[in-house]
Amino acid sequence: MDTIATDTFSAKTLRLCALAGAASALSTLALILLPEQFPAVETMADRAARAASPLYRAYLLIYLVHPLLCLAAALAVAQQVRRQAPQLAGLALLGFAAWASAEFLQQCLSWVANIGLANAWSAPDASGRDTWTQLWPSYRLVWDALYLFLLYGFMLGNTAMALGLARGGAVQHWFGLAFGGAALLTLGLLSGEFGYPLPAGMFDWAYLVWQPAARLAVALWLWRLAARATPALSDGDAATRGAAAGV
Repeated sequence: MDTIATDTFSAKTLRLCALAGAASALSTLALILLPEQFPAVETMADRAARAASPLYRAYLLIYLVHPLLCLAAALAVAQQVRRQAPQLAGLALLGFAAWASAEFLQQCLSWVANIGLANAWSAPDASGRDTWTQLWPSYRLVWDALYLFLLYGFMLGNTAMALGLARGGAVQHWFGLAFGGAALLTLGLLSGEFGYPLPAGMFDWAYLVWQPAARLAVALWLWRLAARATPALSDGDAATRGAAAGV
């Protein structure tokens, strides 16, 4: 028996978070599959041509929105976890907020760098090209540092959320597995950053299947919680929004 925590989240807010979660499943798929459509880059001119592509700019824009969508869904899940494990819910929010902030900053940097690069290569004056060629290694260094930081935040958020959901009802246990799987995938990414990558191809398929499916499942769960939290209009009784309900 799971309880619906609606003392601070209304049914409408839960639905909005569910929609954000569903959108995050689609954005995850896009971010995984779109890079396969981009040609390989070897020179700065290649990078500039890619940055000028409408498809690549759409990819950058999706990346800008993606962490915000995921964070909205995580907030709603943490609100449910808070009932049985407030400390773990707080840790989960801390981790997801750190991840989302770092990824959003990272992608803002990517947008500025790629648009600047494309503009420099399209300008009649070639001096800007030399400037961006010199700046690019610094951009990559900052980008890589933010990537490592966001992996730590993402692993903390998923691990704490999984442990918190494990203390809830039977349905929450299943969603705990979804977050636990994401934590394991993140651990695989971290191991690669420290020189111990997973076997080629294994991680890509696991990430492609697990993350979008898990985020969509969580979105459907939040939508169901919102439906159960809404008082039935056909009843004369004043249904209470925080009542316990089987989920």
